[in-house]
Amino acid sequence: MARPKKIKAEEPAVKTILVDPPSGWLYGFPKAMPADTQDVNEWLVQNGYPRKQITLLGEYFHVRFIDTDT
Repeated sequence: MARPKKIKAEEPAVKTILVDPPSGWLYGFPKAMPADTQDVNEWLVQNGYPRKQITLLGEYFHVRFIDTDT
């Protein structure tokens, strides 16, 4: 007699936000940013992105956010 199949409970999808600043590939980006990040620019600097690049681009500093479900 065949055993009944066990149904695995589905785990909720975890959202991951990847952050990709200008020329970020030079500094190891895109990187996954924690959901509780308050200051994106400060997080970028703490993760190896040069503050000088942020300052240099000023109001034209734009970051690409990639939303993924894992």
